Amino acid sequence: MNEKLQTTLPPNIHTCAASAIGGGSILSVALMSHHPSVDAHDTSGFIAGVAHELPLNGFVHGGMIGMALVIAFGFYGFATILGPGMAWVRAGVVCYAVGTVAMIGAALTNGFVIPSFSARFVGESQEAIDAMSPSLILASEAGFTCARLGVVLTSSAFLAWSLALLPRRGLAAVTGAVGLLVGGASLVGLATGHLEMTVHGFSAFVVSQTVWSVLVSVVLLQRKL
Repeated sequence: MNEKLQTTLPPNIHTCAASAIGGGSILSVALMSHHPSVDAHDTSGFIAGVAHELPLNGFVHGGMIGMALVIAFGFYGFATILGPGMAWVRAGVVCYAVGTVAMIGAALTNGFVIPSFSARFVGESQEAIDAMSPSLILASEAGFTCARLGVVLTSSAFLAWSLALLPRRGLAAVTGAVGLLVGGASLVGLATGHLEMTVHGFSAFVVSQTVWSVLVSVVLLQRKL
């Protein structure tokens, strides 16, 4: 980072960005570990299971939305430190911002829209449940689509920022290499169908991104940029 930019940055920006990225990412993993999973063989069983987990669903997904905003705040600071004049850095900011919006859309759909909609049909007749099934499928597909878009864009942001880190020295360059691996693996996994937007699949994605995020936090705390 050049000296002119360094003098214009707040003195605590490294610590703030590192805390938001690292803390938010670790808390996201903790929240995902409590994500409810409904094992049902028919729509009636699914509705009953989702309705039963309604409070936990709201807590987990609401927390994930909050952490997504905290992490986005941290990465904005990281991009500012890395160099907003660089094309790769600007591309990363755009991808991550839109990806965060997509992730929030997925969390709202899966954590609030589907559970609340399903709870309305608890105890209803099979005819009523059959009539609402297409709407439930549509909502589920909307949530999955938002999640996939979020994975693609946030992974692309990691790739862009990692390309900006690679020319640096020491841990910053290592972090860039790890970011290319993490971002590339997520995109390939999604494209080949190995990364599914199930609870377990998305949890694996969150964990992999957390590994890189923690590395970025360490680089920021050590002021290696």
